[in-house]
Amino acid sequence: MKILYILFLMLQSVNSFILFNNFFGINNINEKIVNDIATTLPNIDSIGHQVVLLNKDLVNVLLHNDKLPIEIKKDIILLFIKLSQEGDKFGSIVLSNYYHLANYFL
Repeated sequence: MKILYILFLMLQSVNSFILFNNFFGINNINEKIVNDIATTLPNIDSIGHQVVLLNKDLVNVLLHNDKLPIEIKKDIILLFIKLSQEGDKFGSIVLSNYYHLANYFL
């Protein structure tokens, strides 16, 4: 919820900045904002890729650990999967907001 609030505040700040720049005849800022976001998104996606790789390694270590009961292994693995799903949902939120920003600015 805090992330959505921060994104909302950022949108409001950018909107005020654009209105200010448009008032003084600076129209190119809209394209720069969309381009800057497009440049940043692959970095966010690479974080998601690293999480999935870490998940793979942790699952592998857990499955080969003979000291933990299978019930504990299962709970931990399901937690890893759930965290990955939440990260994926966050990525969808980011892309949805990017879509709306591009639609608004261009």
